[in-house]
Amino acid sequence: MLILDEPTAVLTEKEAEALLESIRNMSAKGIAVIFITHRLHEILTVCDKVVIMRDGYVVKDVPAKETDVADITKWMVGRNIQTSARADIRIDPNSKTIMSIRNLWVDMPGETVRNVNLDIKEGEILGIGGLAGQGKLGIPNDYGSVQRRRYGGI
Repeated sequence: MLILDEPTAVLTEKEAEALLESIRNMSAKGIAVIFITHRLHEILTVCDKVVIMRDGYVVKDVPAKETDVADITKWMVGRNIQTSARADIRIDPNSKTIMSIRNLWVDMPGETVRNVNLDIKEGEILGIGGLAGQGKLGIPNDYGSVQRRRYGGI
């Protein structure tokens, strides 16, 4: 039996996929694997069974084929959660665009970002978040270095 706790949390996308493929191969050879993760899409691609625990108790035990990320999220937090933007907050479509980023690619060690396009409007707040290797550091570091080269320092 192999127990893995957040094994892909610090891996790049390519490294994570290689590990997931190795896990699939081990399972095919009869090795039992317990895969603990918050990357819910990985659960559905590698696991046969999903067990959700909350506050030390099993709250759901279901075959992976019979669930999706929305269900898993609901069981994890104990209620339905809204995954889209709040409907009552609106940015005026005629607001001035104060920053545009087009086709940003970052290939830093451990940080890969591909073809990012962003338009930021006046009055809008933009946040970029994620785990290591998911681009949250690569985007500001690469974009900032481009701006420093272009404008002689920020």
